Amino acid sequence: MKIAYKKYNAFNIFKPVIKNPGYPSLNMNLDLKKFNKGNVITGYGIYAISLKHEANKNKIIYLGKFQGEKKNIKSGDPRSRWFKHIATATLLHRNLLWRSKRLLIEEINRSLKHLKNDSGNLKLLYGSIFNLSESELIKKVNKKDGLQISKNRMRFCTQNFNLFYKDRINTEVEINEILKKFDCHYWKVDSDKFKKKSEIKTQMKKIEDKIIDIYKNKLPMNDQYKIDEKNFYHYNPNNLIDVDTSTFIGFNSNILKLIKNFLI
Repeated sequence: MKIAYKKYNAFNIFKPVIKNPGYPSLNMNLDLKKFNKGNVITGYGIYAISLKHEANKNKIIYLGKFQGEKKNIKSGDPRSRWFKHIATATLLHRNLLWRSKRLLIEEINRSLKHLKNDSGNLKLLYGSIFNLSESELIKKVNKKDGLQISKNRMRFCTQNFNLFYKDRINTEVEINEILKKFDCHYWKVDSDKFKKKSEIKTQMKKIEDKIIDIYKNKLPMNDQYKIDEKNFYHYNPNNLIDVDTSTFIGFNSNILKLIKNFLI
């Protein structure tokens, strides 16, 4: 069994399509479902998403798994998962939904309370999901199926609002600059021991669960991440795993060890 790690910048592996007007709000005009065919990415493994914060500090924000296709785990493209995390981290993708009406309204109001405390953010609200009325949110966003927002993803976007929004609709050039802030890290597993997804499903979940359990306080977009509900501040970037420091070396070592422990 071989485990190959590789880092991909989102700008190089996706072909963003801008569709105006955006929906359900004007700035939600991004479609990331097309991939750059010059990059062939297949097979199953563990992945992480990182964001270059202010001062260009590249921090891990999410961890997940990709299990290939049902009948052939060496097929399939993990970008079919990765684009969803970038879509919901920025809240710029078209047709984002939230099945819980209660949480949708609660979290929008919570975010607005935070954003309106900063005069710099007020002008950025134009065209965003946060500028929709309650009736518009219920009509356009509160649906069960489709690409779903979560509490931690909305809070993540709110904290990083100024990285993704302008006082007008993002242009194609500006969308490309946003994509450059995201890296996708992939630990691809290559083994002849398994063929079908059913053969690795249980083990891959154990690997993912174990890694998240170790780092749950450092993965602000994962559902397992918890914060003090009394304080809006979602996370401290300085506490996250920095891709360019020794904290990433330990993170990488734990992922490699757990993959080997559960799949060999």
